[in-house]
Amino acid sequence: AKFCQASALTSNQYKLTMRLLCYVGNYCAKNQEGLALRVAWEKMKEMGCAPRENVLSTYLYGIALADGELVDDKDEEINDIDGIDLPEEVATFHDTLFSPTEKTLTLRIKALVQKGDAKGAERLLEMMPSSRDGGDLRLRTYLPVLELYCQQRDIPSALRLYKRMRHAPGVHFNAENYSLLISTIAENGFFRSDSDGIAGGEELGYHPAMGAQLLAALVSEMAEDVLEIASSCANRLRLAFRKGFGIESATESSSCEMPLINESASPEELVVDRVAVDIETAECPRTEAILRLIALDKKQRSQLHDTLVEMADSQYEEYNEKLKQRKQNVEKEDAGYAASQIRKFAEWIDGREGEPFTAIVDGANVAFFGRGLIDYQHVKI
Repeated sequence: AKFCQASALTSNQYKLTMRLLCYVGNYCAKNQEGLALRVAWEKMKEMGCAPRENVLSTYLYGIALADGELVDDKDEEINDIDGIDLPEEVATFHDTLFSPTEKTLTLRIKALVQKGDAKGAERLLEMMPSSRDGGDLRLRTYLPVLELYCQQRDIPSALRLYKRMRHAPGVHFNAENYSLLISTIAENGFFRSDSDGIAGGEELGYHPAMGAQLLAALVSEMAEDVLEIASSCANRLRLAFRKGFGIESATESSSCEMPLINESASPEELVVDRVAVDIETAECPRTEAILRLIALDKKQRSQLHDTLVEMADSQYEEYNEKLKQRKQNVEKEDAGYAASQIRKFAEWIDGREGEPFTAIVDGANVAFFGRGLIDYQHVKI
C-alpha cells in the first residue's frame, strides 16, 4: 500500500507490474540475461512484494546461472550488497517465505563457506525438513562445509560431520572425499600412537579416536565405497602421513610422482609408499602383508544375478516408455522380455565349455566410440 501511494500506482497497475516482473524473470532466466535479472530483482524488492515460490525459483536459477559470468568491477558491485551476494539473498528470501530446498540451502551454505563460517554453514543443514536423516541433502551440499573444516584444521567438527554424512542416504563418497578427510587427520598427527586423540571421536564410535585403530576404522569404511584411488590421492595421503609423523621432506610436493619402492621395511618404519605387488602371491614387498581377495560367496552371486534381472526389466520398460513418448516403434513389449534375455545369456555362460572369460567387450560402446552414432564396422574390426 505504501509503495502504491508513493508511486501513484493503482492496485491493478501494481498487479500488472508484478506480472511483468515475473515474465521478465522467465525471459532472462531462459536467455541468461544476468544483469537485467538483477535489475528486475531490485525492482521487486523495491515494490515490497511477496512473489510465488515458482517465481523465486526462476529468479534464483537465472541469477545463480549468470553469477560467475559477470566479472568486471561494476558487476561485482551489483552482485555484492552489504556483504551478501544476490544468489544468497534470493535463496534466503525464498527460505523465509517457503520451506527450504536442497538448492537454496546449497547456495546459502556456499556463501557462508566463502566467508569462512563453517559453523554457521553447518547450522543451515538443520533447516532441511528431513535433514535429521539427511534424506534430501546430497554430497554437494555437505562437501563445502567438510572441506572448510579440514582447511581450518577443525578435526573434531570434520569427523562429526563426516559421520553424519555417512548416514545420509543422498551422500555417496568417492576416493577424493575420503582422501581429504584421512590426509587431514594424518597431517595433524592423530594417527600417531602418542596422539591425544580426537575430541568427541569415541562418542562417534571410534575406540580409540587416534592411532592405528582409528586409521583401520576409517580405511574399513572407505573400503565399503571405494575399490581404488588415483595416484594424486595416494600421493596426497603419503605426504600427509610423512608430515604427521615428522618425516616431511622439503623437496617433495603433491605434484611430485610417487617413487616405486620395493625394499623390505624395518620393523618400526612408517610405510606409505608405492609398491609393485606380486601378481601370484598378492604380497606387499615392503610389509609382507597379503592383500585380501575380494570375492562373492554363493549367496552374494545369487543376489547380484537377481538384481541384474530386475534392473533389466525395469530399465527396458522405461526405455519403451521413452520410445512411445517420441512416437517411435517398440520392438518387444512383452512383460519380462529383458529378464528372459538376461537368463538365456546366463545359461549360455554356465553351459559353455573351455576356459572362463577374463574380459568382456561391450559391442554397443565399441560401435558408438569416436563416432557419435552406432557404427557396426567398429564391432567387426
